[in-house]
Order: sequence, then C-alpha cells, then structure tokens
Amino acid sequence: MSRSNEKTYWAELQKGNMDSLGKLYDSYIDELFIFGMSITKDKTTVMDGIHDLFLSLYKYHSKLGDVSNIKSYLFLSLKRTLLKKTSLKVITVDDFENIHFTTTNKRNTPSHESEIIKIEHKCFIKEKVNRAMTLLTQNQQDVLNMRFTEEKSYEEIAQTMSVSTSSARTIIYRAIKILRGGILSLLFFSLK
Repeated sequence: MSRSNEKTYWAELQKGNMDSLGKLYDSYIDELFIFGMSITKDKTTVMDGIHDLFLSLYKYHSKLGDVSNIKSYLFLSLKRTLLKKTSLKVITVDDFENIHFTTTNKRNTPSHESEIIKIEHKCFIKEKVNRAMTLLTQNQQDVLNMRFTEEKSYEEIAQTMSVSTSSARTIIYRAIKILRGGILSLLFFSLK
C-alpha cells in the first residue's frame, strides 16, 4: 500500500469510516500475523491481538492522532497488545472448572445447589451466544462455523466461499465484532 493511500485511509478512519479500517486491515493482516507469531507462537493469541488492535482503532477513532508511519504504528501497537496478553494469566472457563472441582473435592462432594447453578450458568451463556448469532448473516455464521468448529484455515475458507483470503479474514473479523457487541449488550440488558 502506498503512503498516500495509507494516509487517506487513516484520515478517514479518524472520522469513523469503517471501510477505511477494513482497507488497513486487509493490507496489513498477513504481515501483522507473521510479526505476531514472532512474539508468541499461539495463533489464537495473535489473531485475538490483531482483532483487539483493530477494534480499539475503531472504538477510539476520534482520539487517533496523525501518524507519520502507520505501518510502524500498527506493528508497535500489536506488540504492546500481545505482550500484555502473554504476560497476564487469564483464568479460562476450564481453569475455573478445575478450581471448582478441586475445592469441591476437598469437601468430597459438591452441593446439589452448586451443580444446579453451574448448569444454569452454562445454559444462560449458551442462550446469549445463540441469540447473538442471530445478529449475523448466514454467510457470517457459515464462515465462523468453518473457522472455529471445523477448524479450517483462512485459505480453505476463502476457497470454499470463492473469495480472497483477506476477504475471508475480514468477514470473520466483522462477524466477531458483531458477536462481541451483541453478547455484551445481551448480557448487560439481561442483568438489569
């Protein structure tokens, strides 16, 4: 991508233009992924870091300043994002269940109430995810299914969908963004 195009897309992004964000994403996703893999070998962490970076760019677009070298800015931002992600120990659902299992085993058997709460919590989360999935187009649902259920590569998805690899990545990026927003809003309104 030429510097003048970069500058144009950046200026449009500062105004909140989602297409400009998509153009920057499409232009740099492959290089950012390769760079991210040099920091951590976990593909999921790298892709999450890239998606978090671009979500932040859009979320805080009005606060973005002028940048002389956009490519360097993206690389440094990804590096900071990945270093934060890899330095923090995040407790996953599996870790939580292991902690729960360990503490309940100390008492020998879990209480009936804790088992009911655990089942209800899983059902609640599953219902919210399913409701958020309805916010997606059928095409976006299919692509997410291929990526996360069938564990297909971006190249395989692109071939199946008859689109470019960068378009497949963009579809997934936008679908995840919609899901994150949808799930958060569903959780927020259900807690009121």
